[in-house]
Amino acid sequence: MKPHPDHSTQQTRLRRIEGQVRGIQRMIEEGRYCIDIIDQIHAITAALRKVESNMLEAHLQHCVHDALHSQNAEDAQRKIREIVQVLNKR
Repeated sequence: MKPHPDHSTQQTRLRRIEGQVRGIQRMIEEGRYCIDIIDQIHAITAALRKVESNMLEAHLQHCVHDALHSQNAEDAQRKIREIVQVLNKR
């Protein structure tokens, strides 16, 4: 069984995104140009997608991999259903 993945890189990304969100709040308070605000929203959305992608990749490489290589077919099926549900939400 592989060790649980280290998500410290994602935590760093999320802190950066948090700062970007606060920046957008300031931009709105200052009455900045709408298109500039929307550009920042797009940047945050892309950054969140990257976090999501990295988290999904880590989940597949660790949790799903372990379930598929275990003797527990029920656990493996559950992990597969989880992945399908996540992908259907995209």
